[in-house]
Amino acid sequence: MPTRARLTHDRIVDAAIKLVDEEGVDAFSMRNLAAQLGVDAMAIYHHHKNKLALTHALVQALMAKCELPSPSADWRDDFRAICRNFRALAHKHPGAFLLYVYHEEWAASEFNVFEALLETLLRAGFSQKSAVRSMRMTLMFIEGFTEDEINGWMEEEDIAELQDVVTADNLPTLYSALAEFVAYDHEAEFEDGLNVLVNGFEAALRC
Repeated sequence: MPTRARLTHDRIVDAAIKLVDEEGVDAFSMRNLAAQLGVDAMAIYHHHKNKLALTHALVQALMAKCELPSPSADWRDDFRAICRNFRALAHKHPGAFLLYVYHEEWAASEFNVFEALLETLLRAGFSQKSAVRSMRMTLMFIEGFTEDEINGWMEEEDIAELQDVVTADNLPTLYSALAEFVAYDHEAEFEDGLNVLVNGFEAALRC
């Protein structure tokens, strides 16, 4: 059985990521983590002073895992690759990704993603101001989209509620599109979103 002496900063962080990925953010507590590690909860505090500090370390470790492509000849390919890899990280570590989204402090490793997006957009020919704004827009899209994916866009109870509330009399346009509204193709819609961003950015460059 693991003992406190064998605990390390990184081992605790890895266990925390595993815990939230498998059991969800609500299961993230020092007590549950200690049980997974087979130690007393107080042992964790020798390496992380509190839950907030551990969360910060978790976010730092998570974002360091994001694979960033080397620049190629086509900024559009690079932009798409960064966005897809960021989303892939969320799929691989869904619970940890939600903690990243909810965590209010910056972690140094997340700036690597910002750097990659910003460098790609500047290389495409954007002004610094436009590149920063486009980077922010891109991050909001990825984070919001993947958060909805992880939390669930349309559960059965949501669909039932919509069918009760949305009628041909009070919301005729939405009612006519209800079947499409509750059906969700995550892959296709993420790619649609990427295309909207890339095409919009490219059009702005030509203005």
